[in-house]
Amino acid sequence: MAQTENFKDWLFRYQYLYGIRRSDKSKKRFIGALVADLAAMGAAPQVIEYDQQKKSASRNVYVGDLKRAKKVICTYYDTPPISIGDYVFFDRKRQSRQTVLAILMGSLALLSLGGLGLAWLMSNSWFSLDFTRPLTYVSMAALLVFFLLLGRVTKGLANRRNLVRNTGSVLLLLSMIEANRNPFVAYAFIDEGTFGERGLEVLQSSLPKGTPVYFLEAVAAKAPLYIKDRETTLFSKEAVAAKTKDQVRYIFSGEPGTEGFTLSKKLLRSKEMNMENIEQLITALS
Repeated sequence: MAQTENFKDWLFRYQYLYGIRRSDKSKKRFIGALVADLAAMGAAPQVIEYDQQKKSASRNVYVGDLKRAKKVICTYYDTPPISIGDYVFFDRKRQSRQTVLAILMGSLALLSLGGLGLAWLMSNSWFSLDFTRPLTYVSMAALLVFFLLLGRVTKGLANRRNLVRNTGSVLLLLSMIEANRNPFVAYAFIDEGTFGERGLEVLQSSLPKGTPVYFLEAVAAKAPLYIKDRETTLFSKEAVAAKTKDQVRYIFSGEPGTEGFTLSKKLLRSKEMNMENIEQLITALS
């Protein structure tokens, strides 16, 4: 696929300017940019809010007529947190454990550094809580920064190197929307996809029963593409066209192993998209 000027612009902005989509504020910034890009292409995106809370809400973005669509192509846009080890597809419990382990290790490391810093500070004779000295206020500011950083670490830091995991899938959907005006194909950018399927469930509730949904994840990795319903097979146009009783079919790029399909940390951290996979998906799904 020849990279258009629009694609190059999206690649930069969604990888760097809107690459973190974890907090409610960062997700709103992403959706604002996404809606503007879709509108510039002549699409008419719909932003659906659900699970509203006092200070936040989850949001799906739909393009096309969900009631008329003969198929829906979707991906999640929320940024995954940093985790330990390789990524194992479809194993939510393991993914959760890997994230919790990363949080514990990060918190312990930060607490250790904080303890060492405090011990060093207290061991110096020049240190005292004298509010007439500027150094006292510097120390208090450093302590405040430490606790703010600790609060962020304990919630799980967003994985900034997110091109392969799901930013690439977002770019693929934008490319397909730009190139394809088929009124019987709809697209969805869904929230809450990192650790669960809440966003997917909300999408399904808006569809006529039986409408096929193709869920993309990590399709930009430098690994073979697979399609999964009740079984997992190598991805192909014929596999897409094959009949199945499952409404949702998952498309991903991974490496088979004894623990299931995985992506290594090296592949997850890649700064380049697998454009062969992108081209194959555009051909098969358009």
